[in-house]
Amino acid sequence: SKPITVKDKKKVEHVQGVDQVAGVLATTASVSFKGEEKSLFLWGMDPGPTKEIVRKSQNYEIAKGRELEEGDKAKAVLGFEVANNLFRRKVKVGDKILINNKPFTVVGIVERVGNKLDDGAVVIPLQTLRDLINEQEKYSMLFLTVKQGYDPEIVAERIRETLRKFRDEEEGSETFQVSTPKDLLKVFNSILTIVQVVLVGIAAISLLVGGIGIMNTMYMAVLERTKEIGVMKAIGARDGHILTIFLAESGLLGAVGGLIGVVIGLSISKSVEVLVKAVTGTQWIVTYVSWWLILFAIVFSFIVGVISGLLPVSYTHLRAHETSLHLVCRLLL
Repeated sequence: SKPITVKDKKKVEHVQGVDQVAGVLATTASVSFKGEEKSLFLWGMDPGPTKEIVRKSQNYEIAKGRELEEGDKAKAVLGFEVANNLFRRKVKVGDKILINNKPFTVVGIVERVGNKLDDGAVVIPLQTLRDLINEQEKYSMLFLTVKQGYDPEIVAERIRETLRKFRDEEEGSETFQVSTPKDLLKVFNSILTIVQVVLVGIAAISLLVGGIGIMNTMYMAVLERTKEIGVMKAIGARDGHILTIFLAESGLLGAVGGLIGVVIGLSISKSVEVLVKAVTGTQWIVTYVSWWLILFAIVFSFIVGVISGLLPVSYTHLRAHETSLHLVCRLLL
């Protein structure tokens, strides 16, 4: 409702702790190549020294050609998707494209970023875009760097206070937003926390189902070996011996299940890594599992198996005592 303007940018530049400020303007435009027309995202960027701020913030590198330079006017840099996949023919450095029916020369192509919005964008000089859409004051976004020795969070708060006063806005009702890497990390962590909660819930259900499965298996083992247990008791086997045998068996069932789960989990995570790289062309996700985590998973599965086997083993003692008493009575008779 109230866009960032050139005057806002000048105010931000004079905030204590601010080093450099780069403004960008974004819009959509009609882009044509070889008679084929697409509606694409168009960035206007100052080709001067501050372009490095935007490049580092957006994490892009030039794959072919060059970046925009001072003095460029009807020049354009294309995102990876625009150059390689959007048109029937690939766009190369030196080709001509039409942006809102105005001719532009392609001087560079950006490496794949992995973000569809960035990979599908076209970048032209800021003033050229202003002239193209007749917009001389507006900015869509400001990128800035902080002077060495200053806390980015404190500088960000100073920027908020400065813009609130200049734009005559109250706290909580601002028409602008100031974000730092820490803020972006908080958003990412909140999303990751939700994912972790869901995965923990799934894991808890899996443990419950697995534990019930082990209990059923051990009950069957007890029922099938009742006579053998009675014989063991009759010839002098102690309760601890039988308890150890059955708990070890239930623990091994859990450990084997945990080992199978580790193999399946590693296979799925590695598949996701390969799939993301194949789709985005970038190594956004890298699978890393430490050896102690694998060991913990197997040991934890063993413990779950032992706990799940406690109830069947308790039932074992009762059946064993009955069987051994029955055998003793028969011997006496």
